[in-house]
Amino acid sequence: MPRKALASRDKSDSIDTKEIEERINKELNKKVELITENLKDKINEQVEFQVAKRLKEEEKKFTRGQKFKIIRLNFLIIILLTIICYFGYCLYDVDYFHLKNITIELPKEDYVNNNQNNNNINKDEPPKPTKEELIKEYEYLIKNIIIEDNAVFDLFKDSISTNNLSNELKLKLAYKNLDEKLIKNENDIISFEPNSLLVTLKQILGENITFENETFTYNSERFMFYNNTYLGMKEKENKSNFHFQIIDANLENETLKFDILTAKISENNVLLNNKNDIIKQEYNNEDLVNFQNYLDKYTVSFIKERDNYILKDIKINSNI
Repeated sequence: MPRKALASRDKSDSIDTKEIEERINKELNKKVELITENLKDKINEQVEFQVAKRLKEEEKKFTRGQKFKIIRLNFLIIILLTIICYFGYCLYDVDYFHLKNITIELPKEDYVNNNQNNNNINKDEPPKPTKEELIKEYEYLIKNIIIEDNAVFDLFKDSISTNNLSNELKLKLAYKNLDEKLIKNENDIISFEPNSLLVTLKQILGENITFENETFTYNSERFMFYNNTYLGMKEKENKSNFHFQIIDANLENETLKFDILTAKISENNVLLNNKNDIIKQEYNNEDLVNFQNYLDKYTVSFIKERDNYILKDIKINSNI
């Protein structure tokens, strides 16, 4: 090969190496710059994260410290207040400041006005009892006159008063309320004194009531008056099927009044009024108020006698 050719070849080869080197350097510089930038970003992110984390930790420590200081301060305040109250009470108890013996003198006019106001308060009438309170306290008065006998329908038939009660009704009322301790029962033979009947009846109808001793019946039992004693056989009791409900009560001038509804309930649970008209075929202890337009209503009045209420009259107020 000629020398010129070789020389030219060597020359071209040297030029290509330099270009390649330059390109490589450029690429390396770019890579270095890119890596440097990424590294800076990563470092910045790590620094920011660590700084934020550290700040949060310091904030938590500071908050806990503040809470503890507040709690400690409140606790100290409570202790101080307790101590102050205790010593204040001790000083008051021994009357250190002479407070217990202080007297305030009112002007004469104020004293008179205060006395007048107190007198006016004392003259105020007590609050009037409600219907519910009257029923709760005095319902027993109604129950006392509900005899377990078919004659109960004679009591709640027409208007009636203690002045026109039959002698038999008086005896039934007296026996119904007679104290069991006053009734002797030997071998199903019942006996009681007529005087005990009279004492019991006066508690229901008043001191002026009287009756005649005679044979009478109560439910299925029959009592005859013999040798100044009432004698009778103990019999199985029959239900009268009488039913009632108190719907109102009021107290005026020592007269106690109850409004009641009355009905009959047959053995088949049929609800009837006092005229035996069917009100409901199947009655299940429902409120009689639901049927008040079809039932008789009565007003039962009691008057105050000494410390006791006695029956005055029973007046019908028919709804049918």
